[in-house]
Amino acid sequence: MSQRCFGPLRPLFVIAVFSLVTAAPSMARADEPAVAPEPSRWHLTADGDLFTLFSVAGARDYSLHMALRSPDVPAWIFGLGFFGGEYPDFYAAMLDWASGVDNDGFDVRVDGVLLRGLWFLDPAHRSFFVGTHLGVLRWENRDDATGSLWRSNQVVLWPAIGYRWYPTGEALFLAFWTGIGVLSPSFGTSEEGPRGYQELRLLPFAAVHLGVEI
Repeated sequence: MSQRCFGPLRPLFVIAVFSLVTAAPSMARADEPAVAPEPSRWHLTADGDLFTLFSVAGARDYSLHMALRSPDVPAWIFGLGFFGGEYPDFYAAMLDWASGVDNDGFDVRVDGVLLRGLWFLDPAHRSFFVGTHLGVLRWENRDDATGSLWRSNQVVLWPAIGYRWYPTGEALFLAFWTGIGVLSPSFGTSEEGPRGYQELRLLPFAAVHLGVEI
C-alpha cells in the first residue's frame, strides 16, 4: 500500500487517537463503584492483546504481559511482556507516514520484549492509568518483489495512557490504551538484496487487552 493511498486516512487516525484520549473521562461516572475490596497482599496480572489472542492471521502472532502489584504501593504495577506479529499493510504504511519514510512493498514483522510500569490515578478503582514501556524490538522485514531482507534491533521507549474496565467488578478486565513509541537508531543490522529498509523513528499504537488480576 503506497503512502498516497494512506494519505486520506491521516485525519481519521488523528481524530481516532484524539477521541480515545479526550472521550475516556466520560466513560467513568462519578458514582462508579470501586472494584471489590481486596486483602493486603501481592497481586498478579496477566494480559494480552485481545485481537492477537484470538487471531486467525497465523500462529506466529502472540502477546503476553505479566505484572505484580504490591500492597505497599497499590497504585503501581510493574511487569514484563512479550509480543510479536506481522503488521498489516495499512498499519505498516501508517508507521512509514509517522516516521516520514517510504518502505512500500515490505512485509513488516516485529518481535519484542518490554518492561512495563503503570500508575493508576485512582487505586480504589484501578481504571485510568499512565505509564511507559521500555524494551527491545527485533525487526525482520522482507520485500519479496526484489528479494530484499532487513533484520535489525531497536530500543523503544513507549509511553502509554489508558483505561481498565472490570465488567464483573473484579479479576477479569479489558484495558484500552494508546501511545507513541520513540525508537533508537538500529543496531545489529543485517541486509540482503538490492533494497534497503528505512528504519522507523516513531511507533504509534493503540490496543485492547484482555486480562485477569488475582
